[in-house]
Amino acid sequence: MSANPAPLGLCAFSITLAAMMFVETKLASSDFENYVACIALFTGGLAQFVAGVFTLRRGTTFSAVIFCSYAAFWFTWGLMKLVGTWTAESEDFDTAEPMYLSEWTIFTILMFCLSFKECVALRVTILLTAISMALLAAGRFDEDVLKVGGYFGLAASAGAAYIATSAIAKENYGFYFYHCNT
Repeated sequence: MSANPAPLGLCAFSITLAAMMFVETKLASSDFENYVACIALFTGGLAQFVAGVFTLRRGTTFSAVIFCSYAAFWFTWGLMKLVGTWTAESEDFDTAEPMYLSEWTIFTILMFCLSFKECVALRVTILLTAISMALLAAGRFDEDVLKVGGYFGLAASAGAAYIATSAIAKENYGFYFYHCNT
């Protein structure tokens, strides 16, 4: 029997998303962004990629696609933040990040449409992520919308943590908090 890699991917997503949303909601200062970029590269990027590869080996295409794709999102986002591609001083800042987030909104909506075979908690988490991405993209032009997007992201982060915790509890103790096949 092999271990279930999904809780690793869900925890990595949850931690990284929460860190990003702390900045977007202004619960943490923008100086925290370099810290978030490091989390994005190693926790959101590397750990999720590993989880994605192992879910692929288990034959779980949906999980593999979503984990590996979001690993790529976090690698890209973290690198762009660290190298200063998206700073307020850069010429294309006003359009680059909203376009990037809009692309990921579309991808996440597509994943939501394909998630109806999955448990309700996962579908809700994916939907909250899509809403958050859309609001973060629009929020680059309106700070209040950005904050609301951040709160939707925090809710998505909590959902991912809940699903991961439930899967670990099932494996370790034989019960689910809420039944969700991961």
